[in-house]
Amino acid sequence: MLVGHLGAGLLAKAIEPRMKLGTLVAAAFAADILFWFLVLFGLEQVRLPNAPRGLVSFDFPYSHSLISILLLAVIVSTVWAVWGGRRARRSGVYWDGIALIAATVLSHWLLDVLVHQSDMPVMPGGAMLGFGLWALQPAAIILELALAALAYAAYAARCSVRLGRKLVVGALLLLAGAFTFEGAFGAPPVAASDGVALFSLVLIGLCITVVAWADRAR
Repeated sequence: MLVGHLGAGLLAKAIEPRMKLGTLVAAAFAADILFWFLVLFGLEQVRLPNAPRGLVSFDFPYSHSLISILLLAVIVSTVWAVWGGRRARRSGVYWDGIALIAATVLSHWLLDVLVHQSDMPVMPGGAMLGFGLWALQPAAIILELALAALAYAAYAARCSVRLGRKLVVGALLLLAGAFTFEGAFGAPPVAASDGVALFSLVLIGLCITVVAWADRAR
Protein backbone atom coordinates (compact mmCIF):
# COMPACT_ATOMS: atom_id res chain seq x y z
CA MET A 1 0.00 0.00 0.00
CA LEU A 2 2.80 2.36 -0.95
CA VAL A 3 0.67 5.18 -2.35
CA GLY A 4 -1.83 4.94 0.50
CA HIS A 5 0.80 5.44 3.19
CA LEU A 6 2.38 8.28 1.23
CA GLY A 7 -1.07 9.85 1.08
CA ALA A 8 -1.38 9.52 4.86
CA GLY A 9 1.79 11.57 5.27
CA LEU A 10 0.48 14.23 2.89
CA LEU A 11 -2.83 14.39 4.74
CA ALA A 12 -1.00 14.83 8.05
CA LYS A 13 0.94 17.72 6.49
CA ALA A 14 -2.34 19.29 5.36
CA ILE A 15 -3.68 19.01 8.91
CA GLU A 16 -0.65 20.81 10.34
CA PRO A 17 1.36 22.64 7.64
CA ARG A 18 4.02 23.74 10.13
CA MET A 19 5.23 20.15 10.54
CA LYS A 20 7.99 18.79 8.30
CA LEU A 21 6.63 16.66 5.46
CA GLY A 22 9.66 14.35 5.49
CA THR A 23 9.05 13.61 9.17
CA LEU A 24 5.37 12.84 8.61
CA VAL A 25 5.98 10.59 5.60
CA ALA A 26 8.68 8.73 7.55
CA ALA A 27 6.14 8.26 10.35
CA ALA A 28 3.58 6.91 7.88
CA PHE A 29 6.12 4.35 6.64
CA ALA A 30 7.66 3.54 10.05
CA ALA A 31 6.03 0.12 10.35
CA ASP A 32 7.11 -0.90 6.84
CA ILE A 33 10.67 0.31 7.43
CA LEU A 34 10.83 -1.86 10.55
CA PHE A 35 9.22 -4.78 8.71
CA TRP A 36 11.64 -4.82 5.77
CA PHE A 37 14.64 -4.67 8.09
CA LEU A 38 13.21 -7.58 10.08
CA VAL A 39 12.76 -9.49 6.81
CA LEU A 40 16.45 -8.93 6.01
CA PHE A 41 17.36 -10.30 9.45
CA GLY A 42 15.03 -13.30 9.01
CA LEU A 43 12.72 -12.34 11.87
CA GLU A 44 9.64 -11.71 9.72
CA GLN A 45 8.60 -13.03 6.33
CA VAL A 46 6.97 -12.03 3.08
CA ARG A 47 5.72 -14.96 1.04
CA LEU A 48 5.88 -14.60 -2.74
CA PRO A 49 3.60 -17.32 -4.11
CA ASN A 50 2.94 -18.07 -7.74
CA ALA A 51 -0.04 -15.73 -7.67
CA PRO A 52 -0.90 -12.09 -8.35
CA ARG A 53 1.11 -9.76 -6.12
CA GLY A 54 -2.02 -8.49 -4.46
CA LEU A 55 -2.26 -11.91 -2.79
CA VAL A 56 1.25 -11.87 -1.36
CA SER A 57 1.07 -12.95 2.27
CA PHE A 58 3.00 -11.68 5.25
CA ASP A 59 4.14 -12.94 8.62
CA PHE A 60 4.86 -9.78 10.62
CA PRO A 61 3.85 -10.15 14.28
CA TYR A 62 6.51 -7.71 15.56
CA SER A 63 6.24 -4.84 13.07
CA HIS A 64 2.55 -4.89 12.13
CA SER A 65 0.55 -6.01 15.15
CA LEU A 66 -1.67 -3.33 16.64
CA ILE A 67 0.17 -3.47 19.94
CA SER A 68 3.54 -3.18 18.21
CA ILE A 69 2.46 -0.21 16.11
CA LEU A 70 1.04 1.54 19.16
CA LEU A 71 4.43 1.06 20.83
CA LEU A 72 6.18 2.23 17.64
CA ALA A 73 3.98 5.35 17.63
CA VAL A 74 5.09 6.16 21.18
CA ILE A 75 8.76 5.59 20.31
CA VAL A 76 8.74 7.61 17.08
CA SER A 77 6.82 10.54 18.58
CA THR A 78 9.08 10.54 21.66
CA VAL A 79 12.24 10.55 19.53
CA TRP A 80 10.82 13.45 17.52
CA ALA A 81 9.89 15.33 20.72
CA VAL A 82 13.44 15.00 22.06
CA TRP A 83 15.28 15.54 18.77
CA GLY A 84 13.14 18.37 17.37
CA GLY A 85 11.58 19.64 20.55
CA ARG A 86 13.25 23.05 20.65
CA ARG A 87 12.31 23.95 17.08
CA ALA A 88 8.80 22.57 17.56
CA ARG A 89 8.24 24.72 20.62
CA ARG A 90 9.37 27.80 18.70
CA SER A 91 6.90 26.89 15.94
CA GLY A 92 4.11 26.27 18.42
CA VAL A 93 3.50 22.66 17.35
CA TYR A 94 5.17 20.66 20.13
CA TRP A 95 2.25 18.79 21.69
CA ASP A 96 0.20 18.87 18.50
CA GLY A 97 3.22 17.49 16.65
CA ILE A 98 3.64 14.61 19.09
CA ALA A 99 -0.02 13.68 18.69
CA LEU A 100 0.06 14.04 14.90
CA ILE A 101 3.17 11.88 14.49
CA ALA A 102 1.73 9.18 16.74
CA ALA A 103 -1.54 9.21 14.78
CA THR A 104 0.33 9.04 11.47
CA VAL A 105 2.30 5.99 12.62
CA LEU A 106 -0.94 4.36 13.79
CA SER A 107 -2.64 5.12 10.46
CA HIS A 108 -0.40 2.45 8.92
CA TRP A 109 -2.21 -0.34 10.78
CA LEU A 110 -5.65 1.11 10.06
CA LEU A 111 -4.96 1.34 6.32
CA ASP A 112 -3.36 -2.10 6.14
CA VAL A 113 -6.21 -3.80 7.99
CA LEU A 114 -8.57 -2.53 5.29
CA VAL A 115 -6.68 -4.10 2.39
CA HIS A 116 -4.87 -7.13 3.82
CA GLN A 117 -6.29 -10.59 4.13
CA SER A 118 -6.68 -11.82 7.70
CA ASP A 119 -2.97 -11.51 8.51
CA MET A 120 -2.93 -8.29 10.57
CA PRO A 121 -2.31 -9.34 14.19
CA VAL A 122 -3.80 -7.49 17.12
CA MET A 123 -0.81 -8.65 19.16
CA PRO A 124 2.04 -11.08 18.43
CA GLY A 125 0.52 -14.54 18.43
CA GLY A 126 -2.99 -13.13 18.85
CA ALA A 127 -6.08 -12.79 16.69
CA MET A 128 -5.72 -11.81 13.04
CA LEU A 129 -7.79 -9.15 11.29
CA GLY A 130 -8.15 -7.95 7.73
CA PHE A 131 -11.03 -6.91 5.48
CA GLY A 132 -9.26 -8.25 2.39
CA LEU A 133 -9.95 -5.43 -0.07
CA TRP A 134 -6.89 -6.56 -2.07
CA ALA A 135 -8.99 -9.46 -3.30
CA LEU A 136 -11.59 -7.05 -4.69
CA GLN A 137 -9.67 -5.55 -7.59
CA PRO A 138 -9.98 -3.13 -9.25
CA ALA A 139 -12.18 -1.57 -6.55
CA ALA A 140 -9.38 -1.65 -3.95
CA ILE A 141 -6.79 0.10 -6.10
CA ILE A 142 -9.33 2.70 -7.27
CA LEU A 143 -10.22 3.48 -3.65
CA GLU A 144 -6.56 3.71 -2.61
CA LEU A 145 -5.63 5.99 -5.50
CA ALA A 146 -8.68 8.19 -4.88
CA LEU A 147 -7.82 8.61 -1.19
CA ALA A 148 -4.20 9.44 -2.06
CA ALA A 149 -5.38 12.00 -4.64
CA LEU A 150 -7.66 13.66 -2.08
CA ALA A 151 -4.77 13.79 0.41
CA TYR A 152 -2.56 15.42 -2.22
CA ALA A 153 -5.27 17.96 -3.05
CA ALA A 154 -5.54 18.88 0.64
CA TYR A 155 -1.75 19.16 0.90
CA ALA A 156 -1.52 21.35 -2.21
CA ALA A 157 -4.31 23.63 -1.00
CA ARG A 158 -3.09 24.02 2.58
CA CYS A 159 0.69 24.22 2.28
CA SER A 160 2.64 27.27 1.16
CA VAL A 161 5.23 25.45 -0.93
CA ARG A 162 6.49 26.55 -4.33
CA LEU A 163 4.35 25.24 -7.17
CA GLY A 164 7.27 23.42 -8.77
CA ARG A 165 7.94 21.49 -5.58
CA LYS A 166 4.27 20.62 -5.20
CA LEU A 167 4.38 19.24 -8.72
CA VAL A 168 7.42 17.13 -7.82
CA VAL A 169 5.49 15.68 -4.88
CA GLY A 170 2.57 15.04 -7.24
CA ALA A 171 4.90 13.23 -9.65
CA LEU A 172 6.20 11.12 -6.77
CA LEU A 173 2.63 10.24 -5.83
CA LEU A 174 1.98 9.15 -9.43
CA LEU A 175 5.13 6.99 -9.33
CA ALA A 176 4.01 5.41 -6.06
CA GLY A 177 0.57 4.85 -7.61
CA ALA A 178 2.18 3.15 -10.60
CA PHE A 179 4.13 0.77 -8.34
CA THR A 180 0.98 0.06 -6.33
CA PHE A 181 -0.98 -0.61 -9.53
CA GLU A 182 1.75 -2.87 -10.91
CA GLY A 183 1.84 -4.75 -7.61
CA ALA A 184 -1.89 -5.39 -7.84
CA PHE A 185 -2.09 -6.38 -11.51
CA GLY A 186 1.47 -7.22 -12.58
CA ALA A 187 3.08 -10.53 -13.27
CA PRO A 188 3.63 -13.03 -10.44
CA PRO A 189 6.57 -12.07 -8.24
CA VAL A 190 9.83 -13.90 -8.85
CA ALA A 191 12.31 -12.00 -6.67
CA ALA A 192 13.63 -13.42 -3.42
CA SER A 193 12.32 -11.82 -0.25
CA ASP A 194 15.67 -10.14 0.48
CA GLY A 195 15.58 -8.48 -2.94
CA VAL A 196 12.03 -7.27 -2.35
CA ALA A 197 13.03 -5.94 1.08
CA LEU A 198 16.00 -4.00 -0.28
CA PHE A 199 13.98 -2.59 -3.18
CA SER A 200 11.18 -1.56 -0.82
CA LEU A 201 13.56 0.17 1.57
CA VAL A 202 15.18 2.07 -1.31
CA LEU A 203 11.75 3.12 -2.61
CA ILE A 204 10.59 4.29 0.82
CA GLY A 205 13.88 6.14 1.29
CA LEU A 206 13.36 7.84 -2.07
CA CYS A 207 9.87 8.95 -1.05
CA ILE A 208 11.11 10.43 2.23
CA THR A 209 14.07 12.16 0.57
CA VAL A 210 11.98 13.74 -2.19
CA VAL A 211 9.25 15.07 0.09
CA ALA A 212 11.84 16.38 2.58
CA TRP A 213 13.54 18.26 -0.28
CA ALA A 214 10.21 19.58 -1.56
CA ASP A 215 9.36 20.92 1.89
CA ARG A 216 12.63 22.77 2.49
CA ALA A 217 12.10 26.05 0.62
CA ARG A 218 8.89 27.93 1.25
